[in-house]
Amino acid sequence: GHQVDATKQVFLEHLPPILVLQLKRFIYDPLTGIGKSTKHVQYGPELDIRSDLVSPNLKSQQGGRKYKLYGVIYHHGLSATGGHYTLDVLHPHPSMYASTSAPAATSTTSSRPKSNTPVNGTSQQQQPQTTEGWVRFNDESVRLLTPEDVFGKSGPNPNVSAYSASVAGTLGASNRQYQEDRVAYLLLYRRVGR
Repeated sequence: GHQVDATKQVFLEHLPPILVLQLKRFIYDPLTGIGKSTKHVQYGPELDIRSDLVSPNLKSQQGGRKYKLYGVIYHHGLSATGGHYTLDVLHPHPSMYASTSAPAATSTTSSRPKSNTPVNGTSQQQQPQTTEGWVRFNDESVRLLTPEDVFGKSGPNPNVSAYSASVAGTLGASNRQYQEDRVAYLLLYRRVGR
């Protein structure tokens, strides 16, 4: 046989209402075994599936190619064989996690809610705020976020955040490297429109 140049093209035939993108964070190296990739992957609050990626049949249909980010699952740690996972979620009622004595962007709870008691300790008769916002879930800790905490100050950057800096400071130098190695692992998108 002789060598031939070839191309391969894959089209998306169907776009789901919920799109989960798994970022390739764990790699295999024959010399070192399984490792973790900490390569920066930039993402934003919206995803538009370009028309050149969809099948001709899907192109003819109106709408339904835009997605809104509603969750990011992060892996913390240096190793592919261990670590910790946290979740940032775009919550429809973030105020239910706000402490009445702390500003919204920095409130924290450190215990799980008791039965019939909201996380913020207010009565159930109060109506939650209807403005959506970002909330971080880290084991028993729940914290309200700003978009900059999720996407970074100069655009989306999951590797550097106010959260990493604040947690590293409170946990001490021994855990700083562990917290600063937080990388997005799963991106959760919801289709906007049809």
